[in-house]
Amino acid sequence: MKWLLHFDVIRGPHSTGIATVGLNDKRPNDYTVMKALGFPEDLYKAYPAEFDEGKLKDWGADVIIGHNRWATQGGISVETAHPFAFEHVIGAHNGTVKQSSLADFEGFLDHVVDSQIIFSQLNYDNNLQTVWDKADGAMALVWWDKRDDLLHIARNDERELFYCYTKDKKCVFWASERWMLSVALAKCGIEHDVITPITPNKHYTFNPKWLEVTHHEGDLVPYVKPPTFNWADYDDDDNYYRMAFRRNQQKTNKKILRINEYNNEGPNDWNGKFFGFF
Repeated sequence: MKWLLHFDVIRGPHSTGIATVGLNDKRPNDYTVMKALGFPEDLYKAYPAEFDEGKLKDWGADVIIGHNRWATQGGISVETAHPFAFEHVIGAHNGTVKQSSLADFEGFLDHVVDSQIIFSQLNYDNNLQTVWDKADGAMALVWWDKRDDLLHIARNDERELFYCYTKDKKCVFWASERWMLSVALAKCGIEHDVITPITPNKHYTFNPKWLEVTHHEGDLVPYVKPPTFNWADYDDDDNYYRMAFRRNQQKTNKKILRINEYNNEGPNDWNGKFFGFF
């Protein structure tokens, strides 16, 4: 895990985080999230007791999710570092999604990072296809769901993700780039099966509770961009204005009122969150 965190710094130097899940007798239903700004060494310094030499192996964690962030939204802070933890879901995201496409998601007004909004929605309705139907952008998602005790992985065709099993099928590893798995496992002397790409628009679930890690793959309907309004398709002003009025009616007035109410409370920190929304 440490080797993978160090290799993955090339994909994001702004923050490092991990989430651990315990399912065995040593750590029953134990969930821990640790995050820090900067490199993996900064994470180790922030949690010295947890990262003492050999302590990582002694945790007895059944699942460890790691992430190195390159900040694209929401600024650089521990709060905006991955993984994100909600009541049911703990997850990390590689990619960038247009926040305007998430306007109907649970938590849209509460979070400043696209990834937080996505996991807030999954925590709310547990329906990945909803995310796939509306999220416009690059996504490789990994999350643990406490409701089914499964690790979930999915990506679209804008981000890569790879995984492999150990030879005995007792452990599975994943990473954003193939070479990271190959080198990290070789450095640790771990024999493994073929490194395989996660198929785009497939929902993988991994079950770590038994003697072997097993997985299932389900299909997702790929995202389709909505048709754009082209005023040139209308041959007179009356048709143009009727269509514009109809489109405005379709927008959620409740959402607009909530935004205005928030702004009236004082200075805001949306950082362009609603660019292109109105």
